[in-house]
Amino acid sequence: MRWRAVLGSVVVWGSTARAEMPGKAPPDRERGQEVYARDCAACHGAKALGDGPAAAVLGVPAPALAGRAPVAEEAAQVRLILEGRGAMPGFSAVFDEADARKVLVWLRALDPKTGVDPDARPPKAPAKAPAPAPPSPADGPGKAG
Repeated sequence: MRWRAVLGSVVVWGSTARAEMPGKAPPDRERGQEVYARDCAACHGAKALGDGPAAAVLGVPAPALAGRAPVAEEAAQVRLILEGRGAMPGFSAVFDEADARKVLVWLRALDPKTGVDPDARPPKAPAKAPAPAPPSPADGPGKAG
């Protein structure tokens, strides 16, 4: 019975720890997202839904990749990324096998319908320009500047 209490504490603590650290994806996923954004998003779209701006000029649709990178097919997918096929160019001159695998790790994490990574950090809000300083009493209505 005591082991159940200990196990329950560990599970609850793990859940709490995760809840207190929202938006922290593992490093492989972060690197995969960086590589994807730089080299894949133009055709496959920012959220890997097959709707990138270059997809319209390809003549063939770019496939949606979000959530569609089964581990069982990883070796073939890495080869496809590095060597290319059909309208897709190979990227072996741009990045290595390790980065190709990290792209697949990131793609697996995405929701297939929305292309959203549930652990992604929310985008930073753009910095606001400082508010203009209020006029000083010396800048009264009759003063010319």
